[in-house]
Amino acid sequence: MNPVCGKRHLGAFDRCELPAGHDRAPRKPLRQRSEKQEVKESEWQAIKRRKVNRQRAIHGFTFCERCGKRTKWLQCHHTDYRSRGGSNTEDNAELLCTGPGSCHEREHGTPWPKDREDPEGT
Repeated sequence: MNPVCGKRHLGAFDRCELPAGHDRAPRKPLRQRSEKQEVKESEWQAIKRRKVNRQRAIHGFTFCERCGKRTKWLQCHHTDYRSRGGSNTEDNAELLCTGPGSCHEREHGTPWPKDREDPEGT
């Protein structure tokens, strides 16, 4: 078994459990989501699940609603951004492919992280 660091980084109360000699401070724990945020997230996940199930029932497979690419790696995307008044409804949701060069990446203009694995394996 490899030894662990055991230090208290950045005033943390708990001792570090990363391997000894690591070169970064441990990540801060995520703050707890409010009950309202949990409801919104579960509502959005339910919308994605319904859209995916509908695609599978009708076509027998899932695909990107923008480019038509057959894939199981989809993100449910707000057509009208929530920050601009969009709602969490099925009418405001579309399933976009994800990964390097994907529709979701092009929509937001952010490149796929180099250290993140390509979901399609290409």
